[in-house]
Amino acid sequence: MVLDSIRYSVPYIFLIGYFILLFILENVVNKQDLKKNSNKLIIQLAAGTGLLLFFGFRGFVGWDWTIYYPTFQNVQSLFQLDKTVFAETRYEPAFVTWISVFKLFSGNYHFFIFINTFIDIIILLAFFRQFSKENYALSFLMFIVMGGFYFETDLLRNAKSIMLFLLSLKYLRNRSIITYIVINVLGCMFHFSSLLYIPLYFVLHKQWSRTLIFFIFLIGIAIYLLQVEYIRPFIIWVANLMGEKPLEIVNKYLSNELYSSGYGLSIGFIERVFTCLMILIYYKKLIKISKDNIIFINSFVLFFIFFFYFSEVKIIPVRVAGLFYFSYWILYPVLLSVIRLRNNRALFLVFIFVYSFAKIISMTDAILYKYKSVLFRKEIYEERLKIFESTKDYFLR
Repeated sequence: MVLDSIRYSVPYIFLIGYFILLFILENVVNKQDLKKNSNKLIIQLAAGTGLLLFFGFRGFVGWDWTIYYPTFQNVQSLFQLDKTVFAETRYEPAFVTWISVFKLFSGNYHFFIFINTFIDIIILLAFFRQFSKENYALSFLMFIVMGGFYFETDLLRNAKSIMLFLLSLKYLRNRSIITYIVINVLGCMFHFSSLLYIPLYFVLHKQWSRTLIFFIFLIGIAIYLLQVEYIRPFIIWVANLMGEKPLEIVNKYLSNELYSSGYGLSIGFIERVFTCLMILIYYKKLIKISKDNIIFINSFVLFFIFFFYFSEVKIIPVRVAGLFYFSYWILYPVLLSVIRLRNNRALFLVFIFVYSFAKIISMTDAILYKYKSVLFRKEIYEERLKIFESTKDYFLR
């Protein structure tokens, strides 16, 4: 059994290729005045349908199905729901309730995944229509490469909380605090991480100076490259004050490379520095084209802070910075639109496409992401679980 191979990435490479072709077609459509609106609708439907067919019918791909499938099987339908299941699953109440409501109509896990994917895509379409009106295909491509792949394969609860936040951005912009908070409180009931979104109502819409952003970027890159450690000693100090048991737990986590040791030069580091430079160079143009872009610039700055300033503890960039991946989905298409020189636009697109292929391969070249569509072949839980159990130690090393 081959554990790492580019052949596992082939279906995902075709998915990236599909959206690149869709992007090219969309740009041809945008240059035509006749039936422009109807043609855009076709592009949106093609993008949404492509995602739905690929992720909506995925089998047991990735990691988290090993916990979500048993949970789905154990939760009863709504009118038979035992309250003890909330404690047993240890998941947020809205997620458990959502499963129980779904099971009133079907007990098929794969259909559950399909409906979840469908809901995500509907929300994404509404979000892109509001904030990314010219390059839908590119927004969907950035969604896949920047966070969306994991949202649709591994982070089922997180995806719902993030999608609810995307819906709430309309109310942040319109300064409707009650609706904004209500939506994100609901998001917290799918995944507690949405708590972080609530205070952002007061800062995310405010324009920060380019000088301030420059120094945030500069200091963050220096901390990352020089591997300055200040979080780990602070955490250990706090745990030590709390007693022997908390200190033991903290030391256990910090000694595990899965949760720590986040430093390292990579193609991802190059991309983030490149994105910083692009935002600084085109900062005024981004805001001039739409005041809404302030929200997404600030969101990227938060993404950067959690990634670079907290890089010594790997779990923080992975879990917290990921809450702000959505900034890429809007900023990259807008950056493309403000780059006027043809050669520069071409270089920017080459970077996006090459990076997209490289990143999707790096994320999917493991047997755990071997793609199977339930449309063409029945997925047997026990068979995939056997593969998972026999290989997980290799991937966790």
